Amino acid sequence: MGRTQLRLRGIPGVGERVYEKLVGYFGSEEEALRALLQGQVASIAEALSSTRRAVRLVRLARGALAGYDPGEVIGSPDTAGLFEAVTKLFIESVVSEPGKDLVATLAPVPGRFEAEVEAVSRRMKRLVDATATARITWPRLYGNLSRITWPRKPRVKVNRVVVAPRDYAEKLRDKLGNRVEGLTIIEANSLDDVDVHSSAIILAYRVDVPDKPGVVGIDKLDMYTVAPELVIETLRQNKGVIEAFINIYEMNPGLLVSVAEALGKQPGIVDEIVALAREALEVLRRLELGEIDPEYKYASFVLKNLEPAVSDLEVWINEEAKRRLEERELRLSAAELLRLIQALEEGYFRIPDELVEIFEEVSIEAENRLAEMLGLKPEEREFIRGVVEPKPQFPIEVRREPIEKLRQHLEQKIGLSLYLFARKYAARLSQLVELLPSAAEILAWLDVAQAAHRFIVEKRGCIAEVSRSFSGVGFIEAVEANLLSAGVRVQRVSYVAGCTPYRPEGTQCERVILLTGANSGGKTTLLKTIGEIVLASQAGLPVPASRAWVGGFDKVYYISKPTGMLDAGGLEETLRKLAAIVEEAQRKRILLLVDELEAITEAHAAARIVAAIAASIARSKDSVAVIVSHLAEEVVEALPPAIRGQVRIDGIEAKGLDENYNLIVDRSPRYNYLARSTPELIVTKLLKKSKKSSERKFFETVLDLLSR
Repeated sequence: MGRTQLRLRGIPGVGERVYEKLVGYFGSEEEALRALLQGQVASIAEALSSTRRAVRLVRLARGALAGYDPGEVIGSPDTAGLFEAVTKLFIESVVSEPGKDLVATLAPVPGRFEAEVEAVSRRMKRLVDATATARITWPRLYGNLSRITWPRKPRVKVNRVVVAPRDYAEKLRDKLGNRVEGLTIIEANSLDDVDVHSSAIILAYRVDVPDKPGVVGIDKLDMYTVAPELVIETLRQNKGVIEAFINIYEMNPGLLVSVAEALGKQPGIVDEIVALAREALEVLRRLELGEIDPEYKYASFVLKNLEPAVSDLEVWINEEAKRRLEERELRLSAAELLRLIQALEEGYFRIPDELVEIFEEVSIEAENRLAEMLGLKPEEREFIRGVVEPKPQFPIEVRREPIEKLRQHLEQKIGLSLYLFARKYAARLSQLVELLPSAAEILAWLDVAQAAHRFIVEKRGCIAEVSRSFSGVGFIEAVEANLLSAGVRVQRVSYVAGCTPYRPEGTQCERVILLTGANSGGKTTLLKTIGEIVLASQAGLPVPASRAWVGGFDKVYYISKPTGMLDAGGLEETLRKLAAIVEEAQRKRILLLVDELEAITEAHAAARIVAAIAASIARSKDSVAVIVSHLAEEVVEALPPAIRGQVRIDGIEAKGLDENYNLIVDRSPRYNYLARSTPELIVTKLLKKSKKSSERKFFETVLDLLSR
């Protein structure tokens, strides 16, 4: 299935509600698909309010693109535990959240999709090669990678009115309604009924534009014209990604180019991102410093100082009025005195003209003083006419109405400057917005690449060779993931099951192995190591082995050691599962790992059940089974004679006890060797360490019986 054929609704798990959430968040079905295929877990999780669902949906999308179920290789819950362990081990080396997201979305590819398996392996090899040859300062690289996130989709709030004819207004609502707040869309053919006296910017599309402040004629109804601040805010929100990309490019340009090529990006994408990123950072710098235009600087200064100036003005007015009243002696003529007496007799008080004149003078000086304090231009001085009423009163107050009108006017000026500034760069920098997902993806895969490089160097790992031409799994100097993660010092193991380029002496491509040996000798650990190497390699991850070869399995089953003998119902259910597995092994390439199945029932019957499993896998075309058993001889005896030569017995041998009474074990199995469980060594250890005479007597009795 090609990418152009993949539809969002065609992905399992995408119902109508999920579809609406994804398209609503990302803006289109195409963008939602791109986010899924790029593994933008954080963004998808924000859209769906669930990280777990986001990871699952990314896996399902990739599987749908290639035509397989991303969980089909994981045959059992125990198998899932193996993949989780080896993935967790690798994630320890990943620095960024997007890098960890990418690893979390990886899943083993079924072996029958040979081209896909080889593609994920080849991609990892190219990424590791790119970082292995890079000349960079690693701590500086980690510092930059730690800053990256998946692209954020911010909302912006504007104070804007768009006036447009009906049809255009409806389309604009659909396009910007989810991303822009404070956007009013008016369906009209003229501006006659539109209020232009608020602080809002009015954009007129296909409408006559009057010569009024705050009204701008536009010739497009796209995002870059109507709400260009959305482009700038998107870049601001993703500044960490932009800066990290440039910083790493300056460290080593070829490194990012190599990663982009490994991901199949179009040639020249890195240089394009860098050029646009540098422009974007310059625009963001100017925005942070307020270097927009002279009008913005002027209006911002006035608005910032408006309230402090008003407060200072009120103090000055009252003090100045009192001072002038105290300095001026009140002298009344006879006629004025008669008029004052008459006014008092008639029940009202007439303020002398001389007093009124003082308040009128102060009010005029107050306007001039406020204008000087703020450095107002003639246009803005008109807004503060009457800011102080010229009438006698105490306390004298500044009128809020002129101040608020001036504030709205200034906010409109600032908004218009910001709008025009953003619009100047939005169309060009929108290209960077569209490239941000690719930039973040390149950086996230670079993080995965450096993690793989560190994993290989520090943990002595490798990129396994995966090929359908093999029919098994083999490795040299491997270690189980949990042991490696815990920092436990253990012997590394080399082993092969089936037919691979690794063919140690004594092996003949046997696909069914009975693994025997000492208690606590590492048989279970070896089973886990086999499964982890297969699962990790088919997911495209490095494996904890110095070299490894994997034949590409369609399914991996790991059946852990039963905790005790099963009742009739439990035994029946287990046998049904085993029957389904061996039947599937005739149709697909299966890896079956079984740990001491004999514990499910009494030994005689258990040996025959194991023999039936071994015989069925041996008759398959190229399935592989490794079965841990203490009943290897009984199992072989129960096999049909024609099958016995196809089943190999390998053994992990305990050679004795060291000076601390710990088992001396060579954890790499001997091929074609039946190793004993050596319980006598365990009993000897307990005997030597026991301090109670009663315990020692018991252990001596057990040891005597075992040696007979």
